[in-house]
Amino acid sequence: MKLKLSLLAAWCGLAFIATAAVPAPEKLLPGDTLILLTAPDWDGAKAAFRDFPMSQLWRDPEMKPFVTKFEGKLKSDVFEPLERELGVKLGEYAELARGQLTFALVQNGWEGQSDKAPAWLVLVDSKDKSDLLKAKLTDLKKRWTDSGKQVKTERIRDVEFMTLITSSEEIDKAFSAVFPDKPGETDETPKAAAKKFELTAGQAGSLLILGDSTAVIEKVLIRLSGGSVPALSEQPRYESTHNAMFREATVYAWADAKALYQILLKAMKTGGGNGDAAGENPLGFTPEKLLASLGLDALNTLAIKSSANSEGLQVDMLVGAPQAERRGIFKVLSIDAKESAPPAFVPTDVTKFNRWRMDGKKLWSTIEGVLAELSPAMNGIVQMMLETAGKDKDPNFNLKTQLIGNLGDDMIGYEKPPRSTQLVDLLSPPSLFLLSSPDAPKLAEAIKTAVGSFVPGGAGGDGAAVKEREFLGRRIYSVSAGPSVSPDGSRVVQRMLSFAASGGYVAISQDAAALEEYLRAGEAQSKPLREATGLNEAAQRVGGMGTGVFGYEKQNETLRAMFTALKKNPDLFDQFMPPVPGARPGATPRKAENRWLDFSLLPPFERVEKYFHWSVYSLSATPEGLMVRGFSPTPPALRK
Repeated sequence: MKLKLSLLAAWCGLAFIATAAVPAPEKLLPGDTLILLTAPDWDGAKAAFRDFPMSQLWRDPEMKPFVTKFEGKLKSDVFEPLERELGVKLGEYAELARGQLTFALVQNGWEGQSDKAPAWLVLVDSKDKSDLLKAKLTDLKKRWTDSGKQVKTERIRDVEFMTLITSSEEIDKAFSAVFPDKPGETDETPKAAAKKFELTAGQAGSLLILGDSTAVIEKVLIRLSGGSVPALSEQPRYESTHNAMFREATVYAWADAKALYQILLKAMKTGGGNGDAAGENPLGFTPEKLLASLGLDALNTLAIKSSANSEGLQVDMLVGAPQAERRGIFKVLSIDAKESAPPAFVPTDVTKFNRWRMDGKKLWSTIEGVLAELSPAMNGIVQMMLETAGKDKDPNFNLKTQLIGNLGDDMIGYEKPPRSTQLVDLLSPPSLFLLSSPDAPKLAEAIKTAVGSFVPGGAGGDGAAVKEREFLGRRIYSVSAGPSVSPDGSRVVQRMLSFAASGGYVAISQDAAALEEYLRAGEAQSKPLREATGLNEAAQRVGGMGTGVFGYEKQNETLRAMFTALKKNPDLFDQFMPPVPGARPGATPRKAENRWLDFSLLPPFERVEKYFHWSVYSLSATPEGLMVRGFSPTPPALRK
């Protein structure tokens, strides 16, 4: 009788799997899931992002030469070699995604051991394409077997799964066609011992399940059939985040930061990082103590979501750290809600703007607290330096009182378009940083004295480290910021940092002309940024301009000069971008005909400018954590 009941239950479960709609990813994934990335409805996500400006740009006929070459190189250099080595037509499986598309990393007993790894899992809902999915899996098994590779078949919860078995040598062979030279690898580099790799794949109803752990796959099947195995949706840290952020999201990701932090601590101890190491450290702290002092032990979750519609693209990120537990960097970033709109003197022609209502004195107090907790010895050294700074010039000078004590609660930065399309100007556009103070002239003098104490040459006289000059009745101080190599490596450039007090702020810049323009702000007649059309409406999508942190970026202007420069000289890309994955150090840049991104094929920027607009962002502190919100309005020319 028990056997009959068990068979009946199994049959009912299979019938349920075959006919019911696939549950949401958090309903299927195990409770010990560490990382989740999902599009709950892939068809809906594709439709939503199809009208995204960058998607439309990619399909624009003006971009066809650039796109055609990129997609052709991607196919010939990546997909075809992989398909040839693995015996799998990757493109044939892309069309199967209709419902959810989910990737997850599951702890599965992993505690940071080097000889063990967490399990990974991929879920793809084919919806009405289940028959096609079945045919593709049958074909995959045949191709794998025909190529001489090993296949193991087993049943998990009465669902047939196949495990494709290969070795690290086969994987390396496949990827060597894409990246012929691994970073740092030479012909003399010893070959690692071959390891066995297994990928288990199977179909439950319309759901394709891929993974490397049959135990984790079994938990998914139990949940799929209505079983009671603990699911991610029941995990308190995930549940609270899901309810607050993910209900209307097109795409979202989540990480169990608390669990990952604990695993990191265990791994550090296993690797030899323990309390005894503090005795060998002259500053008296361990890596574990450093992480705790920074406040990372208060971190619970990390979450990000994205949604798109006709109005624009919204991206929100939550750093989950409860208010009562915050310290270190999270205490610093817990800024009070204050007015953070662009002041009237910020002109509308800026390309970037950010304003942080961060209390300078509280910031320094928090830094001192972290140092004192982390290393009393290090804190003692810092305090001694602060006590002695400037005493050689003025015995009555007190850096903490006159500099830190004069810090306000407002920090502003903004940037203007590059002066030319030369690389040095592209990388260093005119910019300004403003530091508020209840007594800005005194703060500027304190900065001058402090700099003079730490920079050879002193703070006064013709040979001084800090130079002074008058401009419109104000004193401008300038100090060498040190030599740097020009972007093309052809010469050494001497950089100067200038600062001056005006309007309740100390303005700081490496561009003397930008500083002088700020000092002339009262004479300017340009329209202020705060009056830009649509700015206030967009700001409401990120919580307004009163959260304490607000930022703005005008992408059509930040990209205009770069776009033009790369089209004129594609080699610039190799000068300011890091090496591509797989390139050996010092490798010769690819010739133009071999580049994936051939910027010489770009159209004039004016022909595609309509796809670029501007975006805003904010940072706010809530009882649950720190929320970063961003919004990019649909460009006017693309609005329907």
